[in-house]
Amino acid sequence: MEKRETKETKEMLEHQDSLDMMAEMVRKVSLEHPALLASPVRMELTERLARRVTWAHLALRELLDHKWGSKDCLNGEVNLFSGHIVVSDNLKDVDGDYICLPNDHNAYPTRIQNAKLRLEDVNDAKGKNIPCAACVVRDRSIIFTFTDTTTCPQKWSVEYVGFLASNPENPGENICVDTATSNGLLTYPSKDLAVIATGSYNAYDAYKQQDAVSCVVCSI
Repeated sequence: MEKRETKETKEMLEHQDSLDMMAEMVRKVSLEHPALLASPVRMELTERLARRVTWAHLALRELLDHKWGSKDCLNGEVNLFSGHIVVSDNLKDVDGDYICLPNDHNAYPTRIQNAKLRLEDVNDAKGKNIPCAACVVRDRSIIFTFTDTTTCPQKWSVEYVGFLASNPENPGENICVDTATSNGLLTYPSKDLAVIATGSYNAYDAYKQQDAVSCVVCSI
């Protein structure tokens, strides 16, 4: 295991050195020859740099994932921060996404006058904050949420299982909420987050109205 980590670290440093050299070359060319800023040469250099960045990102195989409804990351993942879910309090913000707000707030926030948009906590029926976490998943290239199932495809790994949920007053973003929290939402939905149920549109005989829509977050 130590040899593998040493090899991966060495490769990562080599990739970073190459990217730094490419970026410095583009910067020098831009400073010494301003006319090339919008030229095909500049575009070609930029495209090459972008390709190197993309390739290096895939080589590192690290992804950022949000755990909705849980403050913990899986074993082996890096917990960037734990927090709680918040959402915009503007009723017109129908497409407002849920945000995982860190529990450690900015100690010196900048004040603004006459704010038009504010964040409010997403609480459960008992008034408690619904937790979340930002996690770095290693050795994975794809993270995807599969709905209406609790199992991942073959060769995929389960990140967590839950129920699909959204804002009942202003439906916008749908998120997969961990069963640790969503089980409670089945009986007592909050005003900002409720489990989604199947409806009459569903053509499958196996489903009935009011069946909760399950979900599973998978990675590979």
